[in-house]
Amino acid sequence: MGSLVQLGGETDVWIGRRFGSYEILDVLGRGGVSTVYRAQRADGAVVALKVLTPFAVARREIRELFEQEWDITRRLDHPNVIHANRYDEYRDNLYLEMELIPGETIGDRLAPSRRMDEATVVELSAQVADGLAHIHEHRIVHRDIKPSNVLLADDGRAVVFDFGLAWAVDGPPPREGRVYGSPFWISPEQARSEPIDHRADLYSLGATMFRMVAGRAPFYGERSDLLHAHCTEEPPDLVELASVTVPFSELVRRLMAKDRDDRPADAAETAAALRALPPPPPPEEPKGLLARLRRRR
Repeated sequence: MGSLVQLGGETDVWIGRRFGSYEILDVLGRGGVSTVYRAQRADGAVVALKVLTPFAVARREIRELFEQEWDITRRLDHPNVIHANRYDEYRDNLYLEMELIPGETIGDRLAPSRRMDEATVVELSAQVADGLAHIHEHRIVHRDIKPSNVLLADDGRAVVFDFGLAWAVDGPPPREGRVYGSPFWISPEQARSEPIDHRADLYSLGATMFRMVAGRAPFYGERSDLLHAHCTEEPPDLVELASVTVPFSELVRRLMAKDRDDRPADAAETAAALRALPPPPPPEEPKGLLARLRRRR
């Protein structure tokens, strides 16, 4: 769906105009195949409206994925998962109406190289795992869990969104030879274009947690380098890189196991493991001159 943050200074042909029964208020996010608007319905409700670009509408595969996104998100009802209300067409523009959740994404919060403390990452990741458990119960694999696809709502919730690459297990099989997912966060089985299950999302959650505490992704390079690294290389040691606790580091490493049989069995187990982690020790008090200066404030 793209980042749910207004783009400062951007202009758009629909802003301030009617789009069917909606009034387009402003742009929330813009991606390669769609634009997300903040819009007001005739009944006064303010919603998020995801509209395919003309380029995307002209491509059959993208249209099919968009319709599949509607079919998937309309079935989901969980506080940690975005919900869609309507799918329709206006003047050859396909659109999806979704609930509007004020906030910013994890990707926005972390840009460009910021990090979060371990306790915050544990709490947010447990919520994401709760959302994934609900998604997986509906036999859906998200296939694109990453920092920019988790919304940090103003009410404190972590909300999984953007089901543009999601796959319904009971639906048509993915196209052979196609790699679905974002290279920085993709599971080894996705990178190899192999059959996947819900544990692919657990790997991507682990990679996202790595970025949250470390201030960097597990691997860097060109697309082919990233796909190869996820299949063959171990990520850096988080204890040394980010000074996290050993149990937290071990859980991230388990989530990012190359063999999915070595990962947690499911998202519910992952959420429970996160909440069972011992709390990290409080940060050390500064010493010397810095400590004296702080005490004088």
